[in-house]
Amino acid sequence: MKARGTQRTDSTHVLAAIRTLHRLECVLGAMHWALNQLSDVVPAWVQHQVPPAWYTHYGLRADQARLPKDASKRETLARQVGADGYQLLAWVQIADTSLGLRTLPALEALRRIWVQQYYRCTVPGRETLRWRTADEQPPSAVRIASPYDLEARYSSKRETHWVGYKVHLTETCDPGQPDLMTQIITTPATTPDCVMGPAIVHD
Repeated sequence: MKARGTQRTDSTHVLAAIRTLHRLECVLGAMHWALNQLSDVVPAWVQHQVPPAWYTHYGLRADQARLPKDASKRETLARQVGADGYQLLAWVQIADTSLGLRTLPALEALRRIWVQQYYRCTVPGRETLRWRTADEQPPSAVRIASPYDLEARYSSKRETHWVGYKVHLTETCDPGQPDLMTQIITTPATTPDCVMGPAIVHD
């Protein structure tokens, strides 16, 4: 390497090891994972608590289920999934703390996704639950794209669109010298390249 040589940095996308899900698939996937994890930890509790219809509704992964094509039916399904998810969280809240259900990763994912995807009012006499509109969605930097990887984010760079992360690669680029990779930093997919200068120099 040349002393005080020149280096350059660029970034590229890193795909998360998950299937890309749309909103309805995401909440269905969250319910599927939560119920499966609960079944592994406390099968007797699940059998006693969970309605038999839920096995049909959430037994398959979201990508295996046949979802309605009509927008109004999808909206109705989304509201039903939301109500079921809040019911499950309420049951977990009053369950015996010795079972350790509240700390399960799938339940934490369910809580976070429900806050992002549903608007809920619990004021007596004004109770309501609805599917958030597109304008009410959180920005991509915080929006959960899949219950199976809570840090993966949707992002775009020129013509590339992906869900996952971004890796910033720095290499030497002096004429007549080999190009050597000197640094790699992985960030959330939504981190702009232009803000990475100080972090790269400091590192």
